[in-house]
Amino acid sequence: MAQWQQIRMLDNVHREQVHHLYSDDCLPMEVREYLAYWIEDQNWNHVVQSDCSQASWLFQTMLALLDEQLGRLAWHTENNSNMVIKHNLRRSKLNLQARYEEHPEELANIIDGLLREERAILSAALATSPSRLEPPPDAALVTGHENNIEERLTEMKKAIQGLKNSIEQLEDVQETFNFRFTAFKILQSSTPSDPSLKDKWNELQAMINLVDCCRKDVLAKIQGLLGRADTLRDLLVLELSMWQDRQRRACLGDVCDTSLQQLEKWYTESAEDLFRLLWLLRTLDELRQKITYEGDPLPLQLCQLKQRLQEQMSCLLKSAFVVEIQPKMPFPSRRPLLLKTSNKFSVRVRLLVKLMDQDHKMEVKMEIDRDSANLVGFRRFNILPSNTKTMVKDRPQVEGLVCDFSHITLKEQKCCGSGKGKGGKGASEGSLPVTEELHVITFTLDYCYQGLKCQLQTSTLPVVIISNANQVSSAWASILWFNMLGADPKNQLFFSNPPAATWAKLSEVLSWQFSDATKRGLDMDQLKMIGEKLCGNVGQVHGWKSQAKILSGSRSL
Repeated sequence: MAQWQQIRMLDNVHREQVHHLYSDDCLPMEVREYLAYWIEDQNWNHVVQSDCSQASWLFQTMLALLDEQLGRLAWHTENNSNMVIKHNLRRSKLNLQARYEEHPEELANIIDGLLREERAILSAALATSPSRLEPPPDAALVTGHENNIEERLTEMKKAIQGLKNSIEQLEDVQETFNFRFTAFKILQSSTPSDPSLKDKWNELQAMINLVDCCRKDVLAKIQGLLGRADTLRDLLVLELSMWQDRQRRACLGDVCDTSLQQLEKWYTESAEDLFRLLWLLRTLDELRQKITYEGDPLPLQLCQLKQRLQEQMSCLLKSAFVVEIQPKMPFPSRRPLLLKTSNKFSVRVRLLVKLMDQDHKMEVKMEIDRDSANLVGFRRFNILPSNTKTMVKDRPQVEGLVCDFSHITLKEQKCCGSGKGKGGKGASEGSLPVTEELHVITFTLDYCYQGLKCQLQTSTLPVVIISNANQVSSAWASILWFNMLGADPKNQLFFSNPPAATWAKLSEVLSWQFSDATKRGLDMDQLKMIGEKLCGNVGQVHGWKSQAKILSGSRSL
């Protein structure tokens, strides 16, 4: 089990010791959390005892990984969600840069000491309660974010149940008021001079005041629930962005957990809570139609709350539609994101919210280069045999709401006068080579459940489409370079002006490639030796054209 995961399982006494360990912010705890596996994979003791170049290289790698994480957070957030998380992580990165850029060996020494202190705390905890740090067989590792999500889902369910009870109480009060008001009207019409009428009227006024109080209490609870739902959705989107980052790295050869089972459970539970809340709002609207009065808060606020809830539900559903398995050919190359015209490939999309209306056909439409207005000179493709398929739930082989597009081929559109030949492309000033054209496959789903309708859309990572087998190596180099440095997964013109890369980034990807092919990664000394031979000064940045051959060669490892 990873050391940081064991730290997460400590009791309160030992966990407080860890908080004290990180209290001086020499290494911010959020950096330790986000880069836990990478930090623990490095031999910091060896770095401390060696020359400063390795410490400098690791420091630059850490900054690059933090930049990458900040970029991932920015990709998959809407309406400034996760603003505080991004702010704290960005501040931590800037503080590290200001503090250790001139002396990275100090940070290496600090991390080495912190890891030793963590191990000492774990040893003490193990001596007092060994069973606490022993996970059950095959148990999933639970992070702080996961605990937070589980706790908030539990709180959400309790709060919705409390709201349901409050609405039922309001309904009882309204029914009592209705009964007494009807009796009052009968008495008033039959005996208008009855002296008890005034007292009964005062009782009715007191009851309508109680109705008003109950309604305001219910509205306040709904406001609180919507706030909770906002926070929960932000946490889910953050977990999803981390999964998307793992999926991207897995495409490049890194060993990552790309299972969606836990996310699917959380998304479905969250959506169920929101649909239950929508049903309660509709119940509340029915109560409003039965009784209204001067100063009634329901007519205006209920409409606003319902609109806000539906917006939240749409945002949750839109983020829940994902590409589970990126496009991949079974042969001749099993590399993901590398496609060849006329060769079959497959791709899978999944809706993480396992809720569907049996009477509504969930048809998924596949398109390639949907937003192609600015893709001058790019080839165009037709999708064969069909670009639509119905999403089904819980097939025998696959659980959940999934749609598998299998045996799909791409056929290049031929334009008259384009000058295209086999494996070529139309002549267009400023156009990119075939192996640098990035194409995006988009999936669209019209979702409908319990009266809520919204259009969902998701896209693959950019793919490179070749026509000849001799283009495989160059195409794979493009895929590696984009996924290593691309800050926007929809930037299809990335290679019009490709950014340079540090050796830290290049070496990481090369190590993944080596590990994917040989099941054994490269250690720090081996990477340093390779970097000096291939690139000279590993501290410099390296351009796309100069490094494309290196990455092309990595495919044959």
